[in-house]
Amino acid sequence: MHFPMCQVRKIGNISHFKAFMVRLSLMFSYMSLTRQETWKRQRKFANLMFSQAHETQYWGYPDLEVPRLLHGLLERPQDWSPQLDSYMARILSRCAFATPKYASALCTNAFRLLINISPSGRLSNVLPGAMWMPRWLAWWKVDEEDRQEREEKLYDIAQGEIHDQWVSGKAPPSFTRTYFENKHRFNFPNDLEAAFNVGMSTMAGIHTTSSPLHTFFLAMTHYPEWLQKLQEQIDEVCGDRFPQISDMPSLPILRAIIRECVRWRPAVPTGIPHELQADVVWNKYFLPKGSWVHPMEWSLSRDPDVYPDADNFRPDRWLDPRFPTYKEPLTRYPTLHGHHQFGFGRRICQGVNVVETQSFCVMGGVAWAFNLGRRKNARGIEIDIPENDYHPLLITKPNPFHFSLEVRSEERRQQIVRFYQESLAKDPNMEIGQMPFTSIPTKVCDESKAANVAAETLSPVVERDQKVKSRPRVTDKLRQAAASAIPDRRSSLLSGSPDSKEKGASCMSIAVPSEILLEKHVSQ
Repeated sequence: MHFPMCQVRKIGNISHFKAFMVRLSLMFSYMSLTRQETWKRQRKFANLMFSQAHETQYWGYPDLEVPRLLHGLLERPQDWSPQLDSYMARILSRCAFATPKYASALCTNAFRLLINISPSGRLSNVLPGAMWMPRWLAWWKVDEEDRQEREEKLYDIAQGEIHDQWVSGKAPPSFTRTYFENKHRFNFPNDLEAAFNVGMSTMAGIHTTSSPLHTFFLAMTHYPEWLQKLQEQIDEVCGDRFPQISDMPSLPILRAIIRECVRWRPAVPTGIPHELQADVVWNKYFLPKGSWVHPMEWSLSRDPDVYPDADNFRPDRWLDPRFPTYKEPLTRYPTLHGHHQFGFGRRICQGVNVVETQSFCVMGGVAWAFNLGRRKNARGIEIDIPENDYHPLLITKPNPFHFSLEVRSEERRQQIVRFYQESLAKDPNMEIGQMPFTSIPTKVCDESKAANVAAETLSPVVERDQKVKSRPRVTDKLRQAAASAIPDRRSSLLSGSPDSKEKGASCMSIAVPSEILLEKHVSQ
């Protein structure tokens, strides 16, 4: 992890030096992963802001943004992938700062950060020794410093705007307003930490929610029978309107499809590592304190005892009593709560409601409005869509693919246009924060291509330093050498290699501190 140069200059109402010290203290707090005050106050505040938003159905923002998304898909179906990212960025920008105008900057920042933290992202993530390369050669340090500086400015400016509105009594509901209204309860040492608490919680939800949305589009092209079942239930329950959060108890098929999307193609296949706080004996192996344990989501989601026929998309596993995953009542189950993708214990993801509700709104709206299917070539033969063509970043999703997206009827087309016009009339900010819908290249596996997508294609807000652009070439050969020398185990896992399907494959990947050897524990 790299930090900006420690130069004292003003950013909003806080000096760059002070901001650097705040980030430095947060870094050591996050690395320790212990029950100290920083984690306590941030998790308590995050719980408050997410619970308030969920109780109010996210202040009605999905009812404004879903018609905009459907209208965008109607007008530009070829740009479906960036529109899904845009939807999540706009929803979370509204929730955090009461306006969608920061959506483009949030989405760009999230993608740049995702590249920098992914094992397949930067050279230093493959060759840790590259962390000590000089700054003029390690161009990714310059890129990360630039990202952090822009991120800091974004959060500080957005928080300042809400503060001025709050003082005047005109602040719309948002996470940031929740902070100012409850500031006395959490003892944040300064407003900047709270700004990062809001901003990072918001940014983390963009791609983690966009991933199952992309998977939904992929699944419906391969399993059209489930799209038909879903449309029949939506038509019966909702009629001439798209599904809303209040319809969740009445649409178990939609909730089953959401959960199956998360299981079938998990957004974070490797899981999130946890550090052992004490020595542990597991399956006759001694795991010393300080070991990092990965709950391997890809393996967990393919446990044959829990998920029969795991490689296939089977939403009925959540609806049919013959499956071990079935639960009643169907007005409540299936639900994403309790799913292992969202973690365990005190470290469980607090954004599970965001993923579930926004997946419900988008998947339900798309199924209500459109038919999805495979395209046909000139000879009338369906064009194949690969099931496992996912990019290899830490939070993964399908690479953009071509398919048929057609409105279900002329009547439905008119309804989409009418709902969109009504949203425009309700909110004059509907067209603020517009992202350029330029189709993303099919592959973003290469680091330099991914960096260009994040900084240029997804949003022109990020103006990359021209000098920095010329530096990736210095490390391209080193990266290629590293890639050829180190097998990409994660890529083979995602592609469904035999190694990933061995009976009895471990559901945990264990890494111990370098100075400790993993010892076989012989029990008597």
